[in-house]
Amino acid sequence: MLILYYSLLLMSAVASMLHVGLWLLEKWTRTYFSAKWHYVSYILVYTFFIFPYFKVLTFINDRFSIQSESDSIMVPIQAAVQETTEVSNLHMVEDINQGINQSTYVLQTDWHILNVIPYLLLTGTIIFLIVAFIRNIRIHHRITSVCEPVSDLDIILGLEASKQKLGIKKNVAIYFAPFVSSPFLYGVIRPRIVLPAGIEFTSDEYRQIFLHELIHYKRHDIWLKLFLIAVNSLHWFNPLAYKARRDIDRYCELSCDEHLVRSMNLMERKRYCELLLSVLWNATDQKSQVYTAFSDKRIFLEGRINMILKNKGTKRKSIKILSGVVTLFLILGGSAAVYAGSITTKSVPELNDAKPGVVLLSEIKKESNIELTVEKVSSREYQTAYTEIKPGASKGFGGYALKNGDSLTPKFSSAGGDLKVYLLEYEDQVLEDGKLLSSNNKYNLAESGNYYFVLVNEGQTSSTNVELSVQLQVN
Repeated sequence: MLILYYSLLLMSAVASMLHVGLWLLEKWTRTYFSAKWHYVSYILVYTFFIFPYFKVLTFINDRFSIQSESDSIMVPIQAAVQETTEVSNLHMVEDINQGINQSTYVLQTDWHILNVIPYLLLTGTIIFLIVAFIRNIRIHHRITSVCEPVSDLDIILGLEASKQKLGIKKNVAIYFAPFVSSPFLYGVIRPRIVLPAGIEFTSDEYRQIFLHELIHYKRHDIWLKLFLIAVNSLHWFNPLAYKARRDIDRYCELSCDEHLVRSMNLMERKRYCELLLSVLWNATDQKSQVYTAFSDKRIFLEGRINMILKNKGTKRKSIKILSGVVTLFLILGGSAAVYAGSITTKSVPELNDAKPGVVLLSEIKKESNIELTVEKVSSREYQTAYTEIKPGASKGFGGYALKNGDSLTPKFSSAGGDLKVYLLEYEDQVLEDGKLLSSNNKYNLAESGNYYFVLVNEGQTSSTNVELSVQLQVN
């Protein structure tokens, strides 16, 4: 779980930086790009909070890594495994031990505050979702208990005409609600337009309201809001996740207005602005509710009106191309940033359930993105030594590309403890997937693969003066 939340924190940081960058460029981008472009761009940036784009780059990197002159094969695992060909004296043994201790991929079972962080973040996510769920349940209860279906034939015909204009065939109900002050679209499975019972609109205003809300429905904006709430729940600790969500809501309304007024003349746009102003002081609070409101707060509404009156329709082809290039740059730039962060930052894997204190390379390879050189070996002896392996602790050794028919003969010794030596492939999930070795026995490999050794002290006391040598015979 720690690896998962490490990746989540990394994505949160990168998405936040991308959002701030886009927000700082708004003064320039709003001059050249449409509200729809901003809407789509902010959504794309928000996906960096949840989608690990760096995994795609990792996949490409794994497939197209160029083999080095030393015939090394690059694979994404946690830490280098040190080997030495000769151990001639105690001083050299100490140097080897220090090097391996610094680069070992096996963790101790010591309790650490980092182990608690994922559970704190998960608790916050659960609380966030519960609060959002309760709020929307209350709204649903109020709508179903006090709202009345609209029976006015003129209003119903106005809705049907708007649906026909937008090519919508699904039934959309209309309700009057005494407790709301602004029209809004509500409901994911059964959409309904809720109108304020205390405000009277003209037939033309009803038509504009219906077109506005039906555009939201046609674009599946309510589903998007559900997605944003779910992502925000994972990043409840990040203030920029809330701001990014508000900016998406803002451009959701602006892009909807932009679409609606595209074919309007100046007089029709002014009447539409008058409609927005008529509900200015009846703005609906929409913090975590799953609906789209027709109006918003004063400052934002002023921006909407300014955009509506100055909108000049379709941009030139060159501007459209430029907007596409900028959007592509955001995607690739963000992916590269996440990928760069993932390969330069060390992660702390979870402890393996099979053996306390042991983390296998398969887990690290799955969860992290750190490269390790795997050697194509020759027929010779490989040695390592450790001054001490504590109870429950482990040490890793090896990293060899071996073939079917190759053989190995391990020799190991220690004082105290209960030392076990396992031979594993990189893909093995638990120690038992590998082979428990006996000293001075010869083993023939039945399958080709990348192999390494894990030395585990399963005793109650420390194993000291640990020595391991492996005679490899390759075909």
